[in-house]
Amino acid sequence: MASYNNFHELRLRALPDDYAVVHLPLSSSPLPSCPAGAPLWSLTVSAVEYSLVLREADTAALQSPGIQVSGSWAAFYLEGPIPFNLTGIIARLTVPLADAKVGCFVVSTFDSDFILIKKDDCGTALNAWQQVGITTV
Repeated sequence: MASYNNFHELRLRALPDDYAVVHLPLSSSPLPSCPAGAPLWSLTVSAVEYSLVLREADTAALQSPGIQVSGSWAAFYLEGPIPFNLTGIIARLTVPLADAKVGCFVVSTFDSDFILIKKDDCGTALNAWQQVGITTV
């Protein structure tokens, strides 16, 4: 199986806008829909909640009781596609952040991954990635 060591360069592309991670209770109805042209919008359903990642500006339209919003996230897209048999990609992105005491939120898609960092921690995150050879644009 291929590992991240065989993947010579990881490139993260910063997305425009600030993002939010939102908790919606299971009682939320109707569920929000994706605005046209959103560079990142993700709804995850679990047995206990809905989690939504969207542009922070789009949270104003959410009107559900019990909603919790964590804003001021910067989003980075891992340029892909990334093959499923390539292992260790998330570790390669997050271990330098953990070493630098930077929290993150990760969203994976079929082709790639998005990693969200609190805006206040972006400088530290960019430096940590640069030190391990991860390119950010």
